Amino acid sequence: MLLSGPGGKAFLHALLTNDIAALEPGSGCYAALLNPQGRMITDMDVLCGAADAILLVVPSDAAAPLAARLERLIFAEEVVPADASASTAHFSVTGPASGEVVDAALAALGYAPVAARLDVEYHNVSLSGINEDGLVWRTRAIGLDGIDIAVRQDHAAAVRAQLASLAAPLSRQARQTLRVEAGRPEFGVDMTEETIPLEANLLERAISTTKGCYVGQEVIIRVLHRGGGRVAKRLVQLRFDGGEASVPLAGSTLGADGREIGRVTSAVWSPRAGAAIGLGYVHRDFVREGLELAMPDGRSAVITSV
Repeated sequence: MLLSGPGGKAFLHALLTNDIAALEPGSGCYAALLNPQGRMITDMDVLCGAADAILLVVPSDAAAPLAARLERLIFAEEVVPADASASTAHFSVTGPASGEVVDAALAALGYAPVAARLDVEYHNVSLSGINEDGLVWRTRAIGLDGIDIAVRQDHAAAVRAQLASLAAPLSRQARQTLRVEAGRPEFGVDMTEETIPLEANLLERAISTTKGCYVGQEVIIRVLHRGGGRVAKRLVQLRFDGGEASVPLAGSTLGADGREIGRVTSAVWSPRAGAAIGLGYVHRDFVREGLELAMPDGRSAVITSV
């Protein structure tokens, strides 16, 4: 979704978990919007473009509700939120050659190269005005270097055709595998509206501990300062025994000491690991690398990273 108007940064800074006020045009960050109880409403990439325009990259089903929520929160700020999901197409190019692929595709469409200008994550450049002819940015959304492109729907077919001629399509399953290998939680899968971002290990990625107030900050600060950062459960990476046909289902329980202490949220077969791997939440008392957990079918899961 798109925010326009000179008050956009200040408006978002008072709502989101990360330091939006510090963003310069052409930069961005990862952040979350919380409710007053410190639980997630959604996560997002915040891309500060040109001419007071800010692009919020959110899950597609969250765009319309988020635009409506932000509209209700406007008091006197000079900002206009708009759901741009229906009018915008979003492409992701992932891998070590993503810059070359994007530049070649853009050159074929008459644009200048951009990859050399996108040197760090969230750096972004406009092709010809944000959300008009497009915005391009550096990303590591699934743990690998990549470049994303947002263009108007009427330009989407041309961009899609050029990218398809230069790169292999990434299936939904392959993307899921890369994401889980990188240990990246996905909202709606590993994080929900019941998740406190500290449970999903988002402190360093999504939360500024030096900015001023934002919605839900009191809960986050109380956990960090009074509770020593200890939450009831934590997201961990897991490795399951068994072969390729034994990938557990999301929601499978994890046990230790004869009781249920967690659940699997994502699981995939990883050719790189030669094993089934996944993400899941485990009670804080059992969060330690190398711990073997029991599953209902008699197999085991080992915590590989916390």
